[in-house]
Amino acid sequence: MTDKQIVEALIERDEQVTQQFFFENCRPLFLSIIRYLFSYEVDYDEFVSEFYIYLMENDAYRLRQFQGRSTIYQWLKIVAIRYFRLLVLRPYISISLPKSFVFAFLHTIIFSQIILPI
Repeated sequence: MTDKQIVEALIERDEQVTQQFFFENCRPLFLSIIRYLFSYEVDYDEFVSEFYIYLMENDAYRLRQFQGRSTIYQWLKIVAIRYFRLLVLRPYISISLPKSFVFAFLHTIIFSQIILPI
């Protein structure tokens, strides 16, 4: 299957493709992201479930953003790191800080160039 075919099958909620893709094909990638982002043990199934929900929200809006300019794995790596980095940082961000500071801080953290070996 091509990357675009995989994305279409995921959007259509094809169980077989979803299971194969997230729990077999993406496993090495997601395990490296878990090791990179979390200083504590994270259950793989919970990680995948959380990320899948994120991708499928609003009629799979995020998955529909995949344009094929990179591989699906490279694209997922960036999306997953940005999403989970924000979740990890959320408890440390004070609501009393000026919004412009919080925005600039998050933009710097989320969009910094990441080199992550797979």
